[in-house]
Amino acid sequence: MASSCSDHLPSSFMTLPKQNPLSSVDAVFGNDDLVTEILLRVPAKAVLKLKLVSKNWLSIISPASFAVRHTRRNPHTVSALLLRFSSFFKEQPTHKHVSLDAERSKPTDYIFNPTTRQFALLPLPPNEGKYFTRIHLVFDPSVSPHYRVVCIQFFNSELKIYVYSSETTDWKLSVKLDNFDLLSVNFTNGVSWNGAVHWMSPSGNGLSFLLDMECLQTIPRPPLPESWQDQDFSDQSIVVYSMERGCSKWFAKYCLHMNAIVMAYPEITEDKDPTASPFSGKKWV
Repeated sequence: MASSCSDHLPSSFMTLPKQNPLSSVDAVFGNDDLVTEILLRVPAKAVLKLKLVSKNWLSIISPASFAVRHTRRNPHTVSALLLRFSSFFKEQPTHKHVSLDAERSKPTDYIFNPTTRQFALLPLPPNEGKYFTRIHLVFDPSVSPHYRVVCIQFFNSELKIYVYSSETTDWKLSVKLDNFDLLSVNFTNGVSWNGAVHWMSPSGNGLSFLLDMECLQTIPRPPLPESWQDQDFSDQSIVVYSMERGCSKWFAKYCLHMNAIVMAYPEITEDKDPTASPFSGKKWV
């Protein structure tokens, strides 16, 4: 019986080559949606380094929308407070050399992002040099990739508030008040929170500047102890108050006994006057 040609061919010629199935790794990294979801869970500093992996990853990570999503996915909580108590210590005398021949140069301010290590020059606000100026940075990456800078200018009884936007790269006059009592509010230590800059008053209610509404509103000061005038200053402590949203009232959140802290961390009083009390009375934060 005659045999067909196929009977004499090797078996390797009888079957078609098998196609290698797409590996699971290729399937994942070939899907931009999956890659994005993975990168959103990676710490911020590591994500920035992953820009170097490929042009595709660079295009995923670079948009501002990714930064906003990443911040919302990885919220940060406040873990500490930075307190200044220099006025309660006896500092060693220091001497600084001031040249009388040097020309007075205008200050140069930069906005620096420590995560991306990028910086931008902040243009001088209007009327620089004619007013006493205080500047406060406002930035919430969970809301917008753009930052704003609030500039407080005051001279005699006139108060001006300018706002710089990184999106428009321009200053805008938001508030101008005449006959303002500049001693009623301490504009030096402003706190940015919840879309506003807040300043406390040494004697009464504080002020908040609402950036979106471009207006000022008063805020209550933290409640004082009932026996504030007769306070026993041997009770050395810090009471940390937190303000509710809407700036309606305060509530006590922490009470820190400073003598115990000094005993646990004696280095904070090194080279200071040993007879002086570093934490006298109540400090409102």
